Amino acid sequence: MMDCEKPSWPTIHQKQALDYYGKYRKLFEPIYKEATLPEQAAKDIQIIESMQGKNPFASRLIRHKSGRTYVKLFSTKAVELTKMIQTFDHFGITCLHELSSSVTNGENQPTIIQRFEVGGSSDDQTKLYDQAERFREALHALRCDTLLDDELNRLVLLEGLSHREMSLLQSLRQYQLQINPELSAIKINRVLLQHHSLAGLILHLFLARFDPEIKNRNKAFKELTELIEIALAQVVNLQDDQVLRGLANIVNSAVRTNYFQTPTPAAIAFKIDCSKIDKMPTPRPWREIFVFAPHVEGIHLRGGKVARGGLRFSDRLEDYRTEVLGLMKTQMVKNAIIVPLGAKGGFVIPRLEERTKKQQKDWVATQYKIFIRALLDLTDNRVEERVIHPENVVIHDEDDPYLVVAADKGTASFSDLANNIAEMNINSGSVMLSPLVAPTVTIIKKLA
Repeated sequence: MMDCEKPSWPTIHQKQALDYYGKYRKLFEPIYKEATLPEQAAKDIQIIESMQGKNPFASRLIRHKSGRTYVKLFSTKAVELTKMIQTFDHFGITCLHELSSSVTNGENQPTIIQRFEVGGSSDDQTKLYDQAERFREALHALRCDTLLDDELNRLVLLEGLSHREMSLLQSLRQYQLQINPELSAIKINRVLLQHHSLAGLILHLFLARFDPEIKNRNKAFKELTELIEIALAQVVNLQDDQVLRGLANIVNSAVRTNYFQTPTPAAIAFKIDCSKIDKMPTPRPWREIFVFAPHVEGIHLRGGKVARGGLRFSDRLEDYRTEVLGLMKTQMVKNAIIVPLGAKGGFVIPRLEERTKKQQKDWVATQYKIFIRALLDLTDNRVEERVIHPENVVIHDEDDPYLVVAADKGTASFSDLANNIAEMNINSGSVMLSPLVAPTVTIIKKLA
């Protein structure tokens, strides 16, 4: 992953502008000089200077005096035009024209400057300027591969959501797809975009439930619940109502999340009390953890508080939970004569085919580690006789320091990876690996 610290730029003073002019006047290509006003060039140079050896990507939003709107991207590698057209479309804006040039500053790698003229209705343009900082942050997250590029990103401009909030909403959508196979991403996206204010309320309900810094949590949660009920009463389409109520129900059924942990986790995870979900395929697990990141999704189902079973690498991108649920049921039958109940987990890697065969093995291992870490993020520690909850995790369930993970289809060679993750946590004093470890079975039990 690239080092993606977002730059900020102070005001340019006259002497600094003259210094920039002397340094760069012969470095820019003619096409750039012809298309760029001097004051805009000075700001571009300031961005290029800030990127040297620090940031691989930056962006600017420009309102030209002619009334045109431009988005400028600065990077060491050009973004494909077809990809950017799709990205802009997902934000609800249209790409009208692109102009590309490059500049080389001394021995540094050339900086590619891509200027996109974007259009849309006057209302769309206003939203773009109002949410300019959120828009730039989301572009940055897309470039850094920490945000999924899909049409829900339109909510960045419609509701002013941050890129992290967008990822959270995408994770709630993806979980809803797994517990309600009748739905599709297209259908849920349509509902959330059509009722974007209500989607924003549901998102903030989740934040109110789990933000460690919030004061008077019960009051905030109650007020948001009342606002959501009032808004739902205005939804006339039955299917839209079911989708929105389903998402609110997921939030009310969540008992833990790693969303507020620091540093920011590579994947968002939340733990569900399955007894509180209104509609869920049977058999209904005791608890489950859902994990979501741009390049990995996964689920871990437990039949009871003490339950064991394997994790598998699934190829069923659309309904991997259905596969895992069936395996959990089988595991519970197999475990009937021993103490632990059945558990099962699985993960998928979307767009794996975009990687070469040579790259795929390492890529799968990387995503597997992200999945394991996310499961551990929500698992308690036991220190002597005390149970210690994870930092920055608001708890709405009982103590739960138990997590067992065994190898399964596609993960038999990954036992050492999971062990290494646990051992790294041992070194930090937070996790101890259970002694019950076999070459093809990894058992991680959060103790200390």
